[in-house]
Amino acid sequence: MKMMIIVLNNEDYLDDLLKTFQDFDVGGATIIASQGMNSVLHDLHPEQSSIFASIKVWTESLRSENKTIFLVIEDEKVEPLFEAVERVIGSLDKPGTGIVFTVPVDHVRGFKRIQEGPLR
Repeated sequence: MKMMIIVLNNEDYLDDLLKTFQDFDVGGATIIASQGMNSVLHDLHPEQSSIFASIKVWTESLRSENKTIFLVIEDEKVEPLFEAVERVIGSLDKPGTGIVFTVPVDHVRGFKRIQEGPLR
């Protein structure tokens, strides 16, 4: 088992990502609001930011907050989900897109696999 963590910089893609997860029979995800470190540092210490950093943070703050998504998935779904996420949001090599990574899950309780059929 793995936990896939997606930091999504553009909230506009959230619905499409959730539909994609359903296509892969992912039974659930936890989604939290998040904010990047540079944005927080700028808010705390605007006088220490360069004019270019200030403009970047200001333009980023015009759009919705980031979302961080947590999924517990089977190992065999990792690579196909990475590819599917990039089909939805674009290349993760492009700055400002977001980040996706996995960490091992050694023990889990409360995880239900979707055997067949649509989510209810």
